[in-house]
Amino acid sequence: VSAEGLLMVGPPAPSVSAIENVRNLAVAWMGDGQLAVGASDGHIRFFTVAEDRTLSFASSIAIGRCVQQIVAVGDALYAGCTDGIIRIIRDRQVHRCYQAHQSGINSLLHYDRWVISGGDDGAICWHECESGMSSTIPAHNSTVSGLGVNAGVLVSGSVDQWISTWTTDQVARPLASHPCVLPD
Repeated sequence: VSAEGLLMVGPPAPSVSAIENVRNLAVAWMGDGQLAVGASDGHIRFFTVAEDRTLSFASSIAIGRCVQQIVAVGDALYAGCTDGIIRIIRDRQVHRCYQAHQSGINSLLHYDRWVISGGDDGAICWHECESGMSSTIPAHNSTVSGLGVNAGVLVSGSVDQWISTWTTDQVARPLASHPCVLPD
């Protein structure tokens, strides 16, 4: 038992040394044992993950803005940043960008043919991966803090204390909204 009262089982997993001077790390599996790590210092670092779970640094690219969220889609990596721009990275280079939000991107996920983001502006942006078409809908009165999807239903949570459900086949049609009241 540790000093904090937490039960620790076994040794810690193998890891790479700390990435210094960053406040945020976002991670995404790229496939074939490749891991992408976005950071608040404006860089995305790529690592190879061995079978014994050790990480070896492979390369990095400078994005120029704090990377808040990343998600891998096929051979592309989508990076959501504090400026509200999603940068699409292919072959370890910024391939394309689009303005998804007015400011920071707090949630990012891939579902079917979409990359879906939630931002500080209370909006949800749906980006169709192949065509590049995007649609933004006002979803909440405050920061969208989380997204989840299952069986064609997108769920968004917000600092405004509401949880909303949306259909993924009709981008701007909410199914329902429910206040989220947590007990004191």
